Amino acid sequence: MARRRDFGTVRKLPSGKFQATYVGPDGERHKGHTTFETKGAATSYLGRVKADIDRETWVSPEEKSRRETEAQEAATAQAQLEGEALERDMTLSAFTQLWLTAKADGKTVSGRGAREVKASTISTYRSRLEHDVLPVLGHLRMSELSDKNVGKLIDDLGKQPSKVNPKGRGNGVALPVGRTLKALLSDAEREGYISTLPHIYLPANKPVRARREDSDVATQEQVRALYEAIMNTGVALAA
Repeated sequence: MARRRDFGTVRKLPSGKFQATYVGPDGERHKGHTTFETKGAATSYLGRVKADIDRETWVSPEEKSRRETEAQEAATAQAQLEGEALERDMTLSAFTQLWLTAKADGKTVSGRGAREVKASTISTYRSRLEHDVLPVLGHLRMSELSDKNVGKLIDDLGKQPSKVNPKGRGNGVALPVGRTLKALLSDAEREGYISTLPHIYLPANKPVRARREDSDVATQEQVRALYEAIMNTGVALAA
């Protein structure tokens, strides 16, 4: 039996639960968004609806349900995007292995066809990255790579003394490593693994001439020492 109130109607259903209905500002009769365990709960619901109407904030149950569905779908889509982004935001070490494997297979990281790279070149890439890059940056996630940490790596590599000539102006390491890292990160940006390509300053290529320790060409220090020794003997130098 339905009982009419000042606003809305509460009806007891055969199930024993209570249903609230009311006529909204749109002139349509609307049912409550759910049934209620008690008559008091149904009455309280109608009171809240009446207050919303008085404040002009009322939204029909159908419209509210539609908005909730859209919000849920948007949240699901956002969670999916965030999940994909998290999956892509792997460490540089993990991406490096994907990149090298893809290069060896003549593909991009996402599986598209790409220019085939020689095995010897892959080996060179791997050596440069595993020896000079990954020990420093390998633990970082792709999103953590920046102008600062990538630039510091290349700068530090450039400051290392040459194994061939420790007093030389360059070591021949920073430039090729920088080029390889830039190629890797350019592909990462293209494939969506990073949003922005970190700036990589490539130092000028300054080849260092190797000098054997047993070379018969005197160094500046040796020439200076010889000159001082001769001057101390008082022997005049030939013009």
